[in-house]
Amino acid sequence: MIMLTKKKLLIVILMVFSLLGTNQLTFAQAPCACPPCSGGLPVLPNVLIDFDISGSMLAAAYVDSDWEYGDTGYCHEYDINGNYQGLFDPDKRYNYNNSGKYFEQADDGDWSGNFLNWVTMLRIDIARYILTGGRIIESGGNRYLVSNEDSREHYTRKKYTETGDNQTPYTGYNEYRVYEDNGYYCNRLRVDFGGGG
Repeated sequence: MIMLTKKKLLIVILMVFSLLGTNQLTFAQAPCACPPCSGGLPVLPNVLIDFDISGSMLAAAYVDSDWEYGDTGYCHEYDINGNYQGLFDPDKRYNYNNSGKYFEQADDGDWSGNFLNWVTMLRIDIARYILTGGRIIESGGNRYLVSNEDSREHYTRKKYTETGDNQTPYTGYNEYRVYEDNGYYCNRLRVDFGGGG
């Protein structure tokens, strides 16, 4: 057994009582308006957003439940009652302007905005849309809300087979493919008629 001398015993007792005597109210007080580490200066809050810019952001935003990145198969699972957000207003109709090569809103348009979002939106487009409202360019005195400008080859093939539901101006089993048009640095929609798959 270790024997403590009177001097050591007194020091230990004083240390214990000094710890027990700490004012407990100091721990219950609200935090400081200016933390001591700020040097007394007010510190504004800061938010860091870690934005994914990997190649997977070039994949389609809306895909089938069993689809995997890099899959070359077709996506078939468009839900006419679903709500697909993106650069097109899901509740509006659109026509394709052949001379200007863009979609424009039209009350009696041939294309459903919801369907166009399902077909065309990439993950990067959705992220930009949420964070900034999308990418806008000006050309010829007009403003255009455009898709991704990445020049890497990417596309997702989608098939839509329903007819008579007023989603597209086309009927039958058609392939809808988004591809890069390097002349304009924005995605284009190509429709291949009557493909199998």
